[in-house]
Amino acid sequence: VSPPHDRPMTKNDIYFALDCEMVGVGPEGLESAVARVTLCNWAEEVILDTFVKVPVEVTDYRTFVSGIEAKDLKGDRAVPLKDVQDMVQKTLHGKILIGHALENDLKALQITH
Repeated sequence: VSPPHDRPMTKNDIYFALDCEMVGVGPEGLESAVARVTLCNWAEEVILDTFVKVPVEVTDYRTFVSGIEAKDLKGDRAVPLKDVQDMVQKTLHGKILIGHALENDLKALQITH
């Protein structure tokens, strides 16, 4: 994601926005688990947009808010959390992260920045 060393970095190389969508897990769906991760650059180009495999039973897809349905988390459409964590951390290393309630998204991803 980083530009070649002989090219000056631009806003698109430095600033990234992160958003995570959650689904409900647990007996009443009150606990949250990350189910979709999106990263965009300064120019609003989507750098990463992937569904995340939820390792426990989803009890509330929160579709009215998240837009996520059961089919989105099945099969090859969803990626293991560890792989998503690696992709996000590699992209954001040394970069400026912007977004709303980032502490919640970073906590859900189980990463720091």
